[in-house]
Amino acid sequence: MPVEVGEQEFKILTGAKQLLDTVMNNPKTRLYQERLIKANYPSAVTTDDRMAPFVGAFNELRNEVKALRHEKVSGEAKSKLDAGYDHLRTKRHYTDEGIEKIKQFQNERGIPDPVDAADAWERRNPKPAPQAPAFSTTWGFGDAGDDERDKLLWSNPDRFAEQETAAVLREFARGNDDY
Repeated sequence: MPVEVGEQEFKILTGAKQLLDTVMNNPKTRLYQERLIKANYPSAVTTDDRMAPFVGAFNELRNEVKALRHEKVSGEAKSKLDAGYDHLRTKRHYTDEGIEKIKQFQNERGIPDPVDAADAWERRNPKPAPQAPAFSTTWGFGDAGDDERDKLLWSNPDRFAEQETAAVLREFARGNDDY
Protein backbone atom coordinates (compact mmCIF):
# COMPACT_ATOMS: atom_id res chain seq x y z
CA MET A 1 0.00 0.00 0.00
CA PRO A 2 1.50 3.11 -1.24
CA VAL A 3 1.68 6.08 1.07
CA GLU A 4 1.44 9.55 -0.24
CA VAL A 5 4.06 12.00 1.01
CA GLY A 6 4.09 15.71 0.56
CA GLU A 7 6.88 17.53 -1.25
CA GLN A 8 8.22 19.17 1.94
CA GLU A 9 8.26 15.88 3.81
CA PHE A 10 9.92 14.19 0.82
CA LYS A 11 12.75 16.76 0.89
CA ILE A 12 13.23 16.18 4.62
CA LEU A 13 13.34 12.40 4.17
CA THR A 14 15.71 12.68 1.20
CA GLY A 15 18.04 14.99 3.19
CA ALA A 16 17.95 12.63 6.20
CA LYS A 17 18.82 9.69 3.91
CA GLN A 18 21.75 11.62 2.39
CA LEU A 19 22.97 12.59 5.87
CA LEU A 20 22.74 8.97 7.09
CA ASP A 21 24.55 7.70 3.97
CA THR A 22 27.31 10.30 4.45
CA VAL A 23 27.75 9.44 8.14
CA MET A 24 27.67 5.69 7.54
CA ASN A 25 30.14 5.83 4.61
CA ASN A 26 32.70 7.88 6.56
CA PRO A 27 35.02 5.54 8.56
CA LYS A 28 35.55 8.22 11.22
CA THR A 29 31.85 8.57 12.04
CA ARG A 30 30.43 5.14 11.18
CA LEU A 31 31.18 3.49 14.55
CA TYR A 32 29.62 6.40 16.47
CA GLN A 33 26.45 6.22 14.37
CA GLU A 34 26.23 2.46 14.75
CA ARG A 35 26.52 2.81 18.53
CA LEU A 36 23.70 5.36 18.52
CA ILE A 37 21.53 3.01 16.45
CA LYS A 38 22.40 0.11 18.79
CA ALA A 39 21.37 2.21 21.81
CA ASN A 40 17.91 2.74 20.27
CA TYR A 41 17.57 -0.67 18.59
CA PRO A 42 19.47 -3.30 20.66
CA SER A 43 18.76 -6.08 18.15
CA ALA A 44 20.59 -4.26 15.33
CA VAL A 45 23.88 -5.93 14.28
CA THR A 46 26.79 -3.49 14.20
CA THR A 47 30.45 -3.65 13.19
CA ASP A 48 31.35 -4.03 16.88
CA ASP A 49 29.09 -7.10 17.11
CA ARG A 50 30.72 -8.69 14.05
CA MET A 51 34.25 -7.90 15.32
CA ALA A 52 33.72 -9.12 18.92
CA PRO A 53 35.03 -12.70 18.44
CA PHE A 54 38.11 -11.46 16.57
CA VAL A 55 38.83 -8.71 19.08
CA GLY A 56 38.69 -11.21 21.94
CA ALA A 57 41.13 -13.57 20.19
CA PHE A 58 43.39 -10.64 19.33
CA ASN A 59 43.42 -9.42 22.94
CA GLU A 60 44.34 -12.92 24.15
CA LEU A 61 47.25 -13.08 21.71
CA ARG A 62 48.38 -9.58 22.66
CA ASN A 63 48.39 -10.54 26.35
CA GLU A 64 50.40 -13.69 25.60
CA VAL A 65 52.95 -11.67 23.60
CA LYS A 66 53.19 -9.11 26.41
CA ALA A 67 53.78 -11.88 28.95
CA LEU A 68 56.46 -13.50 26.77
CA ARG A 69 58.16 -10.16 26.16
CA HIS A 70 58.09 -9.36 29.87
CA GLU A 71 59.49 -12.80 30.67
CA LYS A 72 62.28 -12.41 28.13
CA VAL A 73 63.17 -8.85 29.15
CA SER A 74 63.12 -9.67 32.85
CA GLY A 75 65.23 -12.79 32.22
CA GLU A 76 67.77 -10.79 30.23
CA ALA A 77 67.82 -8.06 32.86
CA LYS A 78 68.30 -10.61 35.65
CA SER A 79 71.15 -12.32 33.81
CA LYS A 80 72.76 -8.92 33.15
CA LEU A 81 72.45 -8.03 36.83
CA ASP A 82 73.88 -11.39 37.88
CA ALA A 83 76.80 -10.94 35.48
CA GLY A 84 77.47 -7.49 36.97
CA TYR A 85 77.42 -8.85 40.53
CA ASP A 86 79.71 -11.74 39.51
CA HIS A 87 82.11 -9.20 37.99
CA LEU A 88 82.15 -7.27 41.25
CA ARG A 89 82.83 -10.47 43.23
CA THR A 90 85.57 -11.86 41.00
CA LYS A 91 87.34 -8.88 39.48
CA ARG A 92 86.87 -6.26 42.17
CA HIS A 93 86.79 -8.60 45.18
CA TYR A 94 83.49 -7.45 46.71
CA THR A 95 82.08 -9.53 49.54
CA ASP A 96 78.43 -10.53 49.86
CA GLU A 97 78.00 -7.72 52.38
CA GLY A 98 79.47 -5.25 49.87
CA ILE A 99 77.17 -6.56 47.12
CA GLU A 100 74.16 -6.01 49.41
CA LYS A 101 75.27 -2.40 49.99
CA ILE A 102 75.61 -1.90 46.22
CA LYS A 103 72.11 -3.36 45.67
CA GLN A 104 70.68 -1.01 48.27
CA PHE A 105 72.54 1.93 46.69
CA GLN A 106 71.20 0.91 43.26
CA ASN A 107 67.62 0.90 44.51
CA GLU A 108 67.98 4.23 46.29
CA ARG A 109 69.59 5.99 43.31
CA GLY A 110 67.83 4.13 40.49
CA ILE A 111 71.07 2.93 38.89
CA PRO A 112 70.38 -0.15 36.73
CA ASP A 113 73.97 -1.39 36.25
CA PRO A 114 75.76 -2.89 39.28
CA VAL A 115 79.22 -1.88 38.02
CA ASP A 116 78.11 1.73 37.54
CA ALA A 117 76.54 1.67 40.99
CA ALA A 118 79.80 0.33 42.47
CA ASP A 119 81.75 3.10 40.73
CA ALA A 120 79.40 5.74 42.10
CA TRP A 121 79.53 4.15 45.56
CA GLU A 122 83.34 4.16 45.53
CA ARG A 123 83.42 7.83 44.47
CA ARG A 124 81.09 8.75 47.31
CA ASN A 125 82.86 6.52 49.85
CA PRO A 126 86.59 6.53 49.04
CA LYS A 127 88.93 4.15 50.81
CA PRO A 128 90.79 5.85 53.67
CA ALA A 129 94.35 6.87 52.89
CA PRO A 130 96.96 4.60 54.46
CA GLN A 131 98.42 6.13 57.58
CA ALA A 132 102.14 6.28 58.15
CA PRO A 133 103.31 4.41 61.25
CA ALA A 134 104.16 6.50 64.30
CA PHE A 135 107.61 4.88 64.53
CA SER A 136 110.46 4.43 62.06
CA THR A 137 110.75 1.07 60.35
CA THR A 138 114.13 1.74 58.67
CA TRP A 139 116.42 1.78 61.74
CA GLY A 140 118.35 4.51 59.98
CA PHE A 141 119.56 2.34 57.09
CA GLY A 142 119.56 4.15 53.81
CA ASP A 143 119.49 7.63 55.27
CA ALA A 144 122.12 9.79 53.66
CA GLY A 145 123.99 11.54 56.45
CA ASP A 146 125.93 14.77 56.41
CA ASP A 147 129.23 12.97 55.77
CA GLU A 148 130.55 13.21 52.18
CA ARG A 149 131.25 9.47 52.13
CA ASP A 150 127.59 8.66 53.06
CA LYS A 151 126.30 10.97 50.36
CA LEU A 152 128.58 9.34 47.79
CA LEU A 153 127.48 5.84 48.90
CA TRP A 154 123.82 6.61 48.24
CA SER A 155 124.28 8.72 45.12
CA ASN A 156 127.00 6.69 43.28
CA PRO A 157 127.73 3.28 44.88
CA ASP A 158 130.23 2.23 42.19
CA ARG A 159 132.39 5.31 42.69
CA PHE A 160 132.16 4.84 46.47
CA ALA A 161 133.40 1.23 46.14
CA GLU A 162 136.33 2.33 43.96
CA GLN A 163 137.39 5.00 46.46
CA GLU A 164 137.12 2.70 49.47
CA THR A 165 139.04 -0.07 47.71
CA ALA A 166 141.82 2.35 46.78
CA ALA A 167 141.99 3.62 50.40
CA VAL A 168 142.24 0.08 51.80
CA LEU A 169 144.97 -0.85 49.32
CA ARG A 170 146.98 2.28 50.20
CA GLU A 171 146.78 1.50 53.91
CA PHE A 172 147.76 -2.10 53.27
CA ALA A 173 150.74 -0.96 51.17
CA ARG A 174 151.93 1.24 54.05
CA GLY A 175 151.91 -1.78 56.24
CA ASN A 176 148.80 -0.98 58.26
CA ASP A 177 147.21 -4.42 58.69
CA ASP A 178 144.42 -3.11 60.92
CA TYR A 179 142.51 -1.53 58.12
